[in-house]
Amino acid sequence: MLVVMLGTLVYGLIRMASGVSPIVEVNIARVFNAVVVPGDATIYAILAFFIASAAYRAFRARTVESVILLVTGCIVMLGKAPIGESIWFGFVPLSNFTLFVLNKAYSRVIVMSSLLATTALYIRIILGYERGWMGRGD
Repeated sequence: MLVVMLGTLVYGLIRMASGVSPIVEVNIARVFNAVVVPGDATIYAILAFFIASAAYRAFRARTVESVILLVTGCIVMLGKAPIGESIWFGFVPLSNFTLFVLNKAYSRVIVMSSLLATTALYIRIILGYERGWMGRGD
């Protein structure tokens, strides 16, 4: 796939240098549609199976936290899939609440804690307690 991609690029650059626009060239589009598009679909399919395998390993309901993660993931997936609304109309509001309210709260906590940690590090550097950044960590 990489060879075909680079070959198409070189062919297009040669055609552009000779004065023919590679955008209207039919051969480039034919090679792209015959090789690159199926290869791209194959890579995305492999990635989808990898994500499904990782989700299966991550969503094993062994602890309370993993059960909460499993239930929340199912609610979000069912709220965003068209079949979720036909199963129960409440999946869409629950999914939106999870994505736009709970997720925003978690991201704000992460930003505030990183801000406090950075401020504490700068204060330690200014006061001389932290010397690792100068290359003298002792």
